[in-house]
Amino acid sequence: AKKLQTAIAAGSDLPDVAWMEISYRGKLISLDCWEDLTKYGVDKENILDFLIPLSTNERGELVGIEVSPAFAGLAYKRDLAKEYFGTDDPHELQKILPDWDAFIEKGKEVKQKSGGKVFMLTGVDDAFLLLKGQDATPFVIDNKLNLKTVLTPMFNRLVEMTKAGIVDKLQRDTPNWNASFAESKHIFYSCATWSPTYVIKPNDKNSTGRWGLMTPPGGAIAIGGTIVGIPKKAKNKEAAFEYIKWNYLSLNGAKSNRDHLEYFNTMKSTYEDENFYSKPDEFFGGQDVFKTFAKEIAPNMAPSRPVNKYDQEINSAISIAITTINSSKDGNISVDDIIKKVEDDVLAKVPELER
Repeated sequence: AKKLQTAIAAGSDLPDVAWMEISYRGKLISLDCWEDLTKYGVDKENILDFLIPLSTNERGELVGIEVSPAFAGLAYKRDLAKEYFGTDDPHELQKILPDWDAFIEKGKEVKQKSGGKVFMLTGVDDAFLLLKGQDATPFVIDNKLNLKTVLTPMFNRLVEMTKAGIVDKLQRDTPNWNASFAESKHIFYSCATWSPTYVIKPNDKNSTGRWGLMTPPGGAIAIGGTIVGIPKKAKNKEAAFEYIKWNYLSLNGAKSNRDHLEYFNTMKSTYEDENFYSKPDEFFGGQDVFKTFAKEIAPNMAPSRPVNKYDQEINSAISIAITTINSSKDGNISVDDIIKKVEDDVLAKVPELER
């Protein structure tokens, strides 16, 4: 991302196709340097609805195509689910955990039954990922921070979970978090389309039939994602689009990505075929994980928050706040104070915004 921004600022050569991951995408697509892909014949109506605000710049131009839609559910350990909820069936679990109030109450039961040794989630940051994805309210409106409105209910919920003792103190993408997949201390994990192949299975190599996948309390969300775009200064624009078109906007490309990388596709038509995404997985107890994502989780997606050019600074400040909540011993912490600190951190980096 830094090399790309430097090249754009310096007016130097750019690649014909650029990858833009979600964390820095907002900043990159805000730059007026990308081709509008509708000029090449891309019809937004053919693309999954939730992807449009994640791939469109402030001028309403579609500047990227998703490499693999990252809609997300909730993965769980079947043995622990059966022990503490009496079932490992995903649909029964969804009935038991229809919303976050139920999730917290059941978490208290798990804590009591396990003597405080088993948690619903690994940490506050995994809980925040789920809550954040279920609210499409913008972080910035008319150049003013909207963080108090957006973050207050989420942070209150995180504090509630912390006080209840139902989430552990691990941080995502750390050695302890990676090791937790093979342990028996945590029941649920946020699970995007890329998670089974690239996170869960590598971290729990010796399991068979232990995992399940369900829709989270409050509905499915997006976690992650990467788009490909064409710079206006690209030397081979037509060839670049042919590459993008075959890989991500054709049936053959969709099949190739599905079969070789276990990626999903941006086109609505691939989800209309009942069996295009179908692959029973013994690792998940024989559950058809592909079909669960395509037919149960994808249709229940919450609307996505549009990306904006301040996402990096805002998410960096939020990350510090999440760590603060996660490290608080008993959740006795002021949400108002934490949000003010987030605002202060953002405004120090982006002084053109207003509180």
